[in-house]
Amino acid sequence: MSLAGEISRRVHVRAPGKINIAFDVGDVQPDGYHDVASVYQAVALYEDLWASTARVDEIDVTGDVDVSGVPLDGSNLALRAARLVADHVGFDGGIRLQIHKGVPSPEAWAAARRMPRPPSSP
Repeated sequence: MSLAGEISRRVHVRAPGKINIAFDVGDVQPDGYHDVASVYQAVALYEDLWASTARVDEIDVTGDVDVSGVPLDGSNLALRAARLVADHVGFDGGIRLQIHKGVPSPEAWAAARRMPRPPSSP
């Protein structure tokens, strides 16, 4: 399946942020990945992703949080996952991902939690 003849569609997905309450990593599996077990609480912060077809794979990331460390190449996990799905269904065209991050990185979240709090007013 090629890009020629494809109807241009844009799909939107909204993913809530989460706080891991418990997170256990198992042994490495034959595919190189680890089994994980997680207990988490969703929070009222979100990441939005829009996906559409393109001539070549591309990704654009914006955010209400610092996105300077987000990879914008083939090492980006969202783009890698989208490419795997496209390959699996036989789509050889490009994928365009637009991501808007509203969830801080775990490092930023941890730093904010350690910041001194202002004194309470009487």
